[in-house]
Amino acid sequence: TTDLRLLDDLNLDSISAAEAISKVAHQFEVVDLDPAELANATIGEAASLILAASPHPGSDVPAASSAQSDVSRILLEVIAGDTGFPVESLDVDLHLLDDLNMDSIKAADAIATVATRLGVQGDLDPAELVNVSLGELIEVLDRSAKEKSGQQQPAARALPAKAKGISADSFTWVRDYTLEKVRSETALHGVRDLTDTTFVVIGDDAGLVGRLESELRGRGAQVDIRTFSDSTTANAHHVVAVMPRVTDDSVTESGLRRGIEHMYKIVPAQQSGGARTTLAVVQFTDVELSNPAPVPSVAAFTASVHHERPELDVRVIGFDGSTADAEVAATVVSELDSVAPYVFATYDAEMGRTALQPRVLASNDYTVRESGLGSSDVVVVTGGAKGIMAQCALALGRKTGAELVLIGSSQRQAGDEIASTLADFTSAGLSAHYYRCNVTDAAAVTGVVAQIEVEVGPITGFVHGAGANVPRRFERVDSAAAFKEVAPKVLGAANFVEALADRDLKLFVGFSSIIGFTGMPGNSWYAYGNELLDEMVVRYAAGHPKTRTFSLAYSVWGETGMGARMGSVNHLAKMGVMPISTAAGVDHFLRLVDSGPEASRIVVTSRLGGLDTWAPAAPALPAVSRYIDQVVTFEPQVELVTRTTLSTSADPFVLDHVWKGSALLPTVFGLEAMSQAAAYVTGRVTLGRVRIDDIKLDRPIVVDTVEGTRVEIKASVVEQDRDAAGTRVHVTIGTERTGYGRPHFSADFIFGLDESLPEFEKELPRPVLDIDPLDDLYSWLLFQEGDFRRLEEISSLDSEHILFSAISRADRKQHLLGDPYFLDSLLQSGQIMVPREICLPVNIARIDMYDGRFEARSFTAYAYDKVQTETHMQADVAVVKDGRVVMQLEGYRSQILSHDESRPTAEEIADPTARDAQIILDKLAQHSRALGVKSPRVVVAHTPGIHELTKSERHEQEKPIAEAAVNIHLDEDVVIK
Repeated sequence: TTDLRLLDDLNLDSISAAEAISKVAHQFEVVDLDPAELANATIGEAASLILAASPHPGSDVPAASSAQSDVSRILLEVIAGDTGFPVESLDVDLHLLDDLNMDSIKAADAIATVATRLGVQGDLDPAELVNVSLGELIEVLDRSAKEKSGQQQPAARALPAKAKGISADSFTWVRDYTLEKVRSETALHGVRDLTDTTFVVIGDDAGLVGRLESELRGRGAQVDIRTFSDSTTANAHHVVAVMPRVTDDSVTESGLRRGIEHMYKIVPAQQSGGARTTLAVVQFTDVELSNPAPVPSVAAFTASVHHERPELDVRVIGFDGSTADAEVAATVVSELDSVAPYVFATYDAEMGRTALQPRVLASNDYTVRESGLGSSDVVVVTGGAKGIMAQCALALGRKTGAELVLIGSSQRQAGDEIASTLADFTSAGLSAHYYRCNVTDAAAVTGVVAQIEVEVGPITGFVHGAGANVPRRFERVDSAAAFKEVAPKVLGAANFVEALADRDLKLFVGFSSIIGFTGMPGNSWYAYGNELLDEMVVRYAAGHPKTRTFSLAYSVWGETGMGARMGSVNHLAKMGVMPISTAAGVDHFLRLVDSGPEASRIVVTSRLGGLDTWAPAAPALPAVSRYIDQVVTFEPQVELVTRTTLSTSADPFVLDHVWKGSALLPTVFGLEAMSQAAAYVTGRVTLGRVRIDDIKLDRPIVVDTVEGTRVEIKASVVEQDRDAAGTRVHVTIGTERTGYGRPHFSADFIFGLDESLPEFEKELPRPVLDIDPLDDLYSWLLFQEGDFRRLEEISSLDSEHILFSAISRADRKQHLLGDPYFLDSLLQSGQIMVPREICLPVNIARIDMYDGRFEARSFTAYAYDKVQTETHMQADVAVVKDGRVVMQLEGYRSQILSHDESRPTAEEIADPTARDAQIILDKLAQHSRALGVKSPRVVVAHTPGIHELTKSERHEQEKPIAEAAVNIHLDEDVVIK
C-alpha cells in the first residue's frame, strides 16, 4: 500500500530507494528533486511530492487527487521493481530503508527516477528523503509538481522558491581580462563571388579609394565612389569605408560630431528577404596601441550594428600609416572572403596580421603598482554620486582615506540619492564633497577644477564615470541624440584631461564598458563612446608613466548602475550575459588601484553567453577527453560546463562496480572525468603532478544500465591570493536526475606544483603475511570485479594498518590522471582494515599524485593512522617507491553503513588460526550432539603456502601439529611452534 516505507517496510537500501524514486520522478519530468531526501518516505508521500513537482501534474488526469494517484502508482511500480515486493503489498507507511530493505543509494536513485518522470528533478534532494515513508514521499513529489506548474503556492516546508529578478544564483564568476594582440589568419572559405555586386566606396583619400575601386572591379563588382561630404548611403547594401587619417589625437566637440556623422554615412541599408550585406572599414592605426586614434574608432560601433543585423558582414581592418595603397586595397578585398560574420584585425608595417583576443588575468600574478593615495590626497570622481560610482568612491575612500569630490549634473536635494551617498561617507568617518557640473562644457570643467582646488585642495586623482546610455537601435537615433549620449563619456574625460594637464596625478581611471569592445545590440552609440574613452586612457597612460592609469571596461552590474536601473539585467541574463555583483565590481576596482598587469585597458566581466565578438583563445583538448562531450559553456581559463551520458557501452567498467545491485560510477572514474574538465579549462593536454583537495562524494552516481545516466561536469578556475601556489580548479559532477543543481562529486584540482618526489618519513612494517586478495578477499569483502581487482598481495595487516602491493598499468593514452583501477585499490585498502564494517567512501581531504605514477609496475602501498568512530573510518594511504612517495591519500574517510559481527576482524584475516579452530570445533560439537557421540579433540594450525613446499619441508611444518594432536589426547599442554 502507499503507507509502506521504502527502507523501513520494503527492505530497500538507501541507494536502491533513491534510484526507485528517481525513476518515477523521471517519468513525470521532475527535474528539481533529490531522490535521496525521499528514500524512506512512504510510497504515498513520495508520490505526492513527485506529482507536486511535475510540470504537467494534471496533463493526463482531470484532478489533483487523480494525479496524486498516478504519482503513487509510478512510485509503487518503481519500488516494486527494485525490491521484488508485489505492488499490492506496498503500504504508504513503509520506509525505503527501514521497511523495504533498500540501501541509501538505491533508495535515492529510485526517488530520482520518479522525480525525473514527473519533471521535478533538481527541485528535491533524493538523499534527504531516503527514509521518509512512501506516503510522505508521494506528498512531497505531488506538492513539488504543483508548485512547478503554478497550481499551488510553495508550502512553508517546501524548497526555497525561485526568486524573481536577480537572485544569488545569477552572480557567477567575475574576472579581469586584457585585450592581447595575437597573430591571426583570415578564416577563408574559397573566394567570394562579387560578380554584379554593387559596392559603394566612401572616403576622402582619392588614391586609396581608386585602388579599392580597381580591386573590386577586378573581382567583377560594380563600384560607386562617394566622399564623406556626400549626403547619404541609404541605398547602398555593400560599403567599403576609408576612415580619415588622424594625426592629432586630441578630442574636440567638432571632431566628435564629425565622427558621429561619419558613422551614419557608412552603415549599409538592409536588403529585403534578409540577404547578406557588407560593411568593410579601413582605418589607420598606431600599431603600438590596440585601436586607432580616437575620432575614427569604429570597431565597437560596428560590432553593435552587427549584433542588431545578423545578415551584415562586418570587416574592420586597421593598417600602419606607412602601408602602400595597393597593399591596403588588396588586403581589404581579400578580407571580404572571410567566412566570419565579424572581423576586427590590424596589419603592421610588415603586413603581419593581428587580432585583439581577450586573455584572462590571474590576480595572483599581478604586480604591485601602488597609486600612493593617502589622507592628504583629493580624488575627483565623476558620475553623479550615484550607483556604481558612489559605491566605488566610498570604497576608495575607505581604502585610502583620501577626500573624495563627487561630480554630477543634478542639483543636490535633501533626501535624494546624492544626499544619501554623502551621508554614507559621513557614517564611515570619511570626507566627501559634491559639485554640480556639466562635464561636456570645457569652461565649466575648468571652473569647477579651480573651485575644488581652492575649497578642498590640490587634485591628485581622477576617476571618470560620467556617461549616458539610452538603448535603441542605430537607425532610431539622430545625430543630435547620438552626440548627447556620447559626449559625457568622451568630452567629459577630454575636458578633465585638459583641465588637469599640469597636475602630477597619482591615479587616473576611466570607467568604461565591455560594450566598447564587444558591442551590444541597441547600444551602438554607447559602444562608440566607451571605445573612445578606452583609447584616451591608453594614450594618457603612455604619456604619464608615473600615474597609476587604467580603464575598467565592466560588463553589466546586477544591483546598481545603468543596467540595473534600466531593467536590462534580466534581458541580458536570457542571452547568457550574467551580471556582476556590487561587491565583486567594487573589489576588482580596488584591487587594480594598487596592483595589476602592465596593460592599461582592463575588461572586468562575468559570463558573456555567446557573443561572437568575444572569443578568447580555445585550447586543444586534453590527450584523453572521454568526458568532454557536449560543451554547454566554455570560457577558457575560467569555466567549463560539459555534459555526457554514462552508459555500459561507453563505460563498461561500471558493470564491474555493482554494489548491492546498483551500478555505481566509481570514485576513481569520477576523479578522471573531473581531471579532464580541469585540464581542458586550464589548457593542459597532459598532467604531471596533480594535487586533489577536498574530495566530496556527497551522493553516489548510479548508472542506469539500460538508458544510461546523464551527467554534467562543471570546472571553475579559482581566483587566488597573490602568494598562492599553483592553479586551483573547483570541479563538480551532477546528474540530470537531480537537475544538475546538487553536486554528487566535487573536488579541487591544483596544477603547477613542485614535481619532486617527497621522502616517506614513516617506517614500513616488516612483511610477514602472504594473503592473496584474489582468493581471500574479493567477493565476500570487496565487491569490485574485473579489472578493479588489482590488489596483488597483503603482507602486513591489523585493524590499524595494512601493507600491500597493487598493480598499476598506467597508460597516458587511456587515462589522464593515471590508472584508475590502481587508485581504486588504494581505496579498497580501507575496507580491509575494518572487515566487519560495510563502508563506502564519502570524502578525501587530499590526494597527491606525482609523475612517477605513470609507471606500469607493482607498487607497494601502506595504509596507516586509522581512526574509527561509530559512523566513520579514516586513514592515510601512501604509495612508496625507493623510499619516496609516488602517490598519497590524506584523510581518506569512509562512512560505515552497517556492521556484520559474523565476519572476521583484520587480525583474524591476518592469522585465522584461532577463528578457524573455533568454527571447526563449534561445528564438530554441533554435529556430535546431533549424532549422540563424543566430540573429537582436534588441533588446527594455519600454515600458508604449505602446498608449495617440498616433502621434507612439509614434514617439518606438520611435525609440531602432529605432536600437538598426540599431546592433546595425553592432556598435556599443547604448544605449536
